[in-house]
Amino acid sequence: MKILIPSDIIPSKEHNIRAGNIVLYNIIKGFLNKGVQVDFLYFNNDNKKINISDIDLFRNKRFNFVTELKFKPNIKDNYWKKFKKVFLPNMYDLFPILFLKANVKKEVQKIKPDWIFIFWSENLTHLFANIESKVFAYYGNPLCKNMKASNFLLGKFRSNFFQKLLQNVYLYNLSKIHHRIMKNIDIMGNVAKNDALYYKNKGHKNSFYITNTWFNKFSDIKIKKEINKNYNTNIFRIAANLGKLNGTANTYGLIYLFDRLVPVLNEVFRNEKFQLHIFGSGNLESYVLKKSIFKNVIFRGYVRDIDQALLQCPVFLCCNNATRYNVGHTRYLHAWTLGRCVVSHNNVRLAMPELKHNFNCLLGKDEYEIAQNIYKVYKNKELFKTISCNGFEEFKNSFRSDIVVDKILKKMKSYKD
Repeated sequence: MKILIPSDIIPSKEHNIRAGNIVLYNIIKGFLNKGVQVDFLYFNNDNKKINISDIDLFRNKRFNFVTELKFKPNIKDNYWKKFKKVFLPNMYDLFPILFLKANVKKEVQKIKPDWIFIFWSENLTHLFANIESKVFAYYGNPLCKNMKASNFLLGKFRSNFFQKLLQNVYLYNLSKIHHRIMKNIDIMGNVAKNDALYYKNKGHKNSFYITNTWFNKFSDIKIKKEINKNYNTNIFRIAANLGKLNGTANTYGLIYLFDRLVPVLNEVFRNEKFQLHIFGSGNLESYVLKKSIFKNVIFRGYVRDIDQALLQCPVFLCCNNATRYNVGHTRYLHAWTLGRCVVSHNNVRLAMPELKHNFNCLLGKDEYEIAQNIYKVYKNKELFKTISCNGFEEFKNSFRSDIVVDKILKKMKSYKD
């Protein structure tokens, strides 16, 4: 089988780059290990110089770097273009990358792949939707859902009535065009179960849930040792955010953390000391920054050796799924591979049903239960060990890249037009 993988990110085995680079690397490696020929087409959106000789995958004879397509959309629209984009848009107004369609068709005709595999990309999913080749989109965070969530935050904290109206009109028109294009995707594997159902309900008959994936950097022996270490309870460290601080999901999660959970945690811990460590690059939205007034909230910024930093935090807390924006996240898998005790909201199971309360994580229906779950880990090291070990095993049984690749290939082979 020959698979064409177009991407705007370079696959890398290095763990100090953003998550997508590493996950893509491991998926490609999984395909190669199954005897699949992989042709890689790079979309350089930033026109940055790349050194393709640095791509470790070249050591495999079945990996082929096809070419590099440069594309930098013109983001300076005049008033007429802005008006048209909101009220009378066509697909090229909303997704300028579609202007590369002719170039892409030529490449696909030359390569003649059995399948095109799109990895985590709205733009490229739209671009390849009408190409005369079968397309599998490995997908997450639906565009319209993301925009609706962003609009809600803007409406609550920034926008006036007229701006809200424009945002809603734009979203309505974008949704129609987006779903029309997406119906041309042959298979849509979504990394959140609720989002797979969302697309199915919108008429995308081949939308299904497939697990996200991560990779295991350390040996089983190393992680078991980390789990069995006696963690410091003089100042109990909790990892409370991972990833871009102004990302949509993180913004929702941090608002929930500061508005609802931290005050309850302070009550539950009383005179016992704990710290909430906020990891991630970028800047908080101003309306979130105003809420982060607590002395026990530590902003760490971008940390190069993030694994070592997380290993200092027995609890990995994620509040993102406690909110109206409920999507799948690789950060749970990352925490499991490090033997950390995952704590979250019950709603995470709508997106990732593999998370099971009192087995491989601790889940609560509200801020009070979540706070009590964190306190239980603080007081009970055996509970930490049990949950962390089960989480590590769950990762190995359900989320390894070779398992996910097997599911993808099975879907491709059984597909009928």
